[in-house]
Amino acid sequence: MKAYRLLIALLLLALLQGCAKDEPVLPDGNLIYNNSFEFNGIPAFDGWTGNLYSFAEDAPDNGGRWSLQLEPAWLPAEGYAETYLMGYQGNFSLKFSCDAKSLNGWIGRVVLQLEDENGHKTTIRQIDLNFPEWSAVTAIVNVNLQKNDKLIIHLSAGSTELATGKVLFDNIFLGKN
Repeated sequence: MKAYRLLIALLLLALLQGCAKDEPVLPDGNLIYNNSFEFNGIPAFDGWTGNLYSFAEDAPDNGGRWSLQLEPAWLPAEGYAETYLMGYQGNFSLKFSCDAKSLNGWIGRVVLQLEDENGHKTTIRQIDLNFPEWSAVTAIVNVNLQKNDKLIIHLSAGSTELATGKVLFDNIFLGKN
């Protein structure tokens, strides 16, 4: 009888250890909310924060009607837009892509950053761009995310004191590689 109780206790213990809470798993598809800066043909900035942004009725072939337009800010500020992903833990290989276009030869930038729970930011990847026509920007990044980390997608038109231009972004994608 003792052996039977011991066997049941061991089985229950094994079952309870198997019930640990699983970490969130990255879903398939695009992890970016409002990846084309419009809903039902109306410009939208939902899910993003930023400075000196507007919308241009200029989009790549598969980008709907509108794109995000960023202007450089006067130093020391920056014209930017950013969104982030958080709540995931583990090692991930991620693909980032977007369509971008520069107006007046202005140089734009995409920065992928990792921010830890203490607010310390680390640049994972930086891509400078200056395309007079809509062009694809892509990057593969490997990240080790902790539970409270933020993976930030930072789109920028930078800063200026003299000259100015604009940078357009559309079709933002972040997903499993």
